[in-house]
Parts: sequence; structure tokens; C-alpha cells
Amino acid sequence: MGHDHRRLPAGVKFFLTSRPEPHIRGELERAPVLSTVELLSLDVEGSPTVQMDITLYLKGLPSMVRKFGIMDENWPGESKCAKLAQMAGESFIWAATVVLLVADPSHRDPEAQLEHILSTPSLKNLDYLYSSTLEHAFPPSISESVLSLLRDTFGALVFAQTPLTADMVASLLSPATNSPEVTLKSIRNCVLRFLGSVLTVTDHGEMSSNKPIQFLHKSTRRWQLDAFG
Repeated sequence: MGHDHRRLPAGVKFFLTSRPEPHIRGELERAPVLSTVELLSLDVEGSPTVQMDITLYLKGLPSMVRKFGIMDENWPGESKCAKLAQMAGESFIWAATVVLLVADPSHRDPEAQLEHILSTPSLKNLDYLYSSTLEHAFPPSISESVLSLLRDTFGALVFAQTPLTADMVASLLSPATNSPEVTLKSIRNCVLRFLGSVLTVTDHGEMSSNKPIQFLHKSTRRWQLDAFG
């Protein structure tokens, strides 16, 4: 698309949406693509629009499980969709995981599965969510040094009493790991490349050195701390 956009008919537009992944944004910011692209960064934290979008997404759940024979057009109902949206917070990943769990053919009973999710403490559901998310965040080919930096960075953010900036994380990890090469750049690459699914990235997809790194879902930190008792 980037190379052949000039061959498209006049008036043709594409709408793309994603997390601020560096490789995607990098391609869109390259000339000559930039002259035909409008980039819009959304600060989702605390936005009521996110809750509305998640609620709307969850209302599509019935159509995803028609194959199970559920024909009740009122299922699962406004109240249950609203509760699921509340449990999701601002995380589309959580909502999407719920849909996958309910629509999983191996469960055979989506209605019972939904009731189980609604009645289960949120941390038990999030254990599956975050375990799967972080497992996919760390590819098998990752080097031991990068993996160690990921663990240390995530750990620092979890155990900190107040949100940390990238500068703060770098300052903490350099003496703790006896590694002077733990720099702002390495922390930035660590968060942007591997932890973008659980941490917020601000400033148009760039992580500012003096702005706190925030968890995308408020329960992420609580879920991790719960593992330590």
C-alpha cells in the first residue's frame, strides 16, 4: 500500500487502528507515505469512549456463539454486557479474551461459561489473560540479556509505590544489575517492543523520559502482587 498508493482511485481512504507499535508507526512516518497519512493518537486512559466501545464490542457476543444453538436474541442482556465492560476496565484485550473463552467450542456451554466468568473473582480470569499476554510478549528467540531487562523493568513498575518514568527505571536498574548499559533507550525499546500490551505508551507512540509509565489495566499490578502473597 505504501508503494502503490498513488495508483489508487481518487477519494479512496483506509482506516487503520492499532496500539502504537514502533514498526507500524515507523512505516507510516516514512516519506512519501507521510504526505498521504493522517496520524491520530488516542489517550485512552480514563476515557468514557473506551468503555462505550468495549460495551458495543461485547454486545456482538451473541453473533459469535450462534453455532452453539443459542437463539435468544436477548442473551446475554444489557446488564451482563455492562458488568463485563466494567470488569474489562479500559482493556480491549480483556474483553477479547472473555469473548474467546465464552465462544471456545471446547466448553460446549457458552451460557454457563459466561456465568462462571461473571461470578469468578476478576483476578482469576486475569491470571489466564495476563499469563497468556506476557507469554506471547516474550518470543522464544529473545536473548537472555533482553529477557532479564524485561523482567527487571516489569518488576520495578509493579513494586514501585508510585508510577515510574523511564528515566527512573533506568536509574534504578543500572546499579541493581551492575549494568551501566541500562539506558533510557534500552528501557524505551523494552517497553515499546515487548510490553506494549500491558503498559500505556504516550506522546504519539513515543515514550517520554519524564512521563510515568502506566499499566493499561489497573488490575495488572494487583494481579502480579497477588502472586507474591
